Amino acid sequence: MVVIGIGLLTLFGLGQLALHNAKAMEDDTRSAMLAEDIFASLRTVSENLCDSNNPAAWSGFWSDFADGQTPLPINLSVASSFSNQFDNTVWGDGRTCTNDLWSIPANRGVTNAIPEWNARYWMDIALTNLPAASDTNLVRVTLHIVPGFTGEPGEARSFYTHFTEHGTLP
Repeated sequence: MVVIGIGLLTLFGLGQLALHNAKAMEDDTRSAMLAEDIFASLRTVSENLCDSNNPAAWSGFWSDFADGQTPLPINLSVASSFSNQFDNTVWGDGRTCTNDLWSIPANRGVTNAIPEWNARYWMDIALTNLPAASDTNLVRVTLHIVPGFTGEPGEARSFYTHFTEHGTLP
């Protein structure tokens, strides 16, 4: 009986570990999808400003965005299941936003929606002037996403990219 009891406890522990790892992988995947949407929105704005051949407008947008004067509406095209989020903008000054994914059962109203996944996120922007010979400015963007409202900032999934004044991702 002792051997069987120890075996069952071990199996129960392995099951709990598997569930925990599955949840962590889901959080990683959904965080990456959200980051991809946010970066795609930033990329679109940056490239449109670069195409206008107005470096001052490009620099002005990134400066205002980094200072929190200009929010960016998020185009949630990659992760279309995020269509029921609370916040649909992001700020470049480290301001915390939230995102909620809901499952709405068929033939039911929104009042019966089931919360499926949520996250807090914030962004850090660093403006950098490259050496004068290159005549290019660089913006480094770091996005931090913490799945769940109870998550600690140390549990953030961090994503990094950068933009150049010419609208390309090096």
